[in-house]
Amino acid sequence: MKGKSIIMSVLLTGALFSCTPVNLKQEKNNYNDNEIIGKSTVKIENGLLTPEVLYGFARIDDVKVSPDNSKILYQVTYVSVGQNKTNSELFIMNADGSDKKQLTTTSYRESNPEWIDKGNRIAFLSNENDSTQIWTMDADGANKQQLTGVDGDIDGFSFSPDGSKVLFFKGVKVKESTQERYPDLDKTSGKNYRRPDVQTLGYLDRERATSVCRRSE
Repeated sequence: MKGKSIIMSVLLTGALFSCTPVNLKQEKNNYNDNEIIGKSTVKIENGLLTPEVLYGFARIDDVKVSPDNSKILYQVTYVSVGQNKTNSELFIMNADGSDKKQLTTTSYRESNPEWIDKGNRIAFLSNENDSTQIWTMDADGANKQQLTGVDGDIDGFSFSPDGSKVLFFKGVKVKESTQERYPDLDKTSGKNYRRPDVQTLGYLDRERATSVCRRSE
C-alpha cells in the first residue's frame, strides 16, 4: 500500500508540474536542432481539448524508487508540435514529493533510468553521441559518463545484483529497407513499422562484449 501511495504521489506531482503555462503556438522556422524541448504551454481555446493541448502535457514514465525508499527517480517526456519531435529528461525528488530536481537538461533523449551502486549512481539510456547507449551519473546528476559503445542502438538493459555486469538488448536488421528493395525510389521516406523477428541479447563486462541472437518462430 505504501508503494502505491508513492507512485500516486509521483503522478499527481508530475501532472502539476506539466501544467506550467507556455505558448504552444510558435513558428516552425524559429527552431534549431540544438534547441531543448521543455515544458509547453497548455492553452485551451473555445473549450476544445485538441491534440495540441494534449501534447502540451508532459508524460511521466519509468518511475523508480531508490533502494532506501527515500528518493523517486523518473523520466519526463515533452512534445514540440512545431518541431514534430519529443525530448525526455530525468528528474529526482523525495518520496513525499518535495525537493524536485531536474538531473538532465539536453537536446538529446535521456530515458530508462535505473538505480545502481546501492542508490549512489544512476544508469540510463542516452543518444548524445549519435546512437543510444548506456550512460551513468551520480544521484545528483554529476559525473556523467558513457558506459557502452556497441554498434547500433541499445533498447534496454539490466544490471546484475552486484553491479559488475550488464545485460542489454538491441534490434537487429533482418529485412532490406524500402530504398534497398526499390532503388528507383531512392527519395522515399516510407518505412516498415512491423517489429523485427530477431533481437540481440548482449552481455557486457569490463573485458569484452558478446551477443546472442534469438529468432522467433
